[in-house]
Amino acid sequence: SDNDATTSGIVNEWCGETYQQQRSVSFKFKRTSHTYIGPPIADVKHVQHCRVEGNDKCVFTMTVKTDGIPFADTFCVEIRWVVRRVGADDLVVQTGLFVDFKKSSMMQSKIRAGTTAETTKTQTDL
Repeated sequence: SDNDATTSGIVNEWCGETYQQQRSVSFKFKRTSHTYIGPPIADVKHVQHCRVEGNDKCVFTMTVKTDGIPFADTFCVEIRWVVRRVGADDLVVQTGLFVDFKKSSMMQSKIRAGTTAETTKTQTDL
């Protein structure tokens, strides 16, 4: 995987919020959905943003783009984590996922279902 990082007031294009850090990470991902189309391995690129608010909150976003699978140019996935400190020893992590379609596709419902299933499992395992 590769990694390019920058730090300063960076605006996330999708949500319009400002973050302190950004990096890009590329890797290969073994697909787990059973759509039976496309290769079993997908090239993935994350653009990750991070912002720390005080001592008790961290907001982390990922824009996830894939390459080499059918319809990959029609969508990307937006993931957001908000981590808050609760008491002295605990954290609460809230996660969200949005499949952002850049182009219309008759496969939108299948793409959304497959992407949500794969991404939810990965995020839960973390």
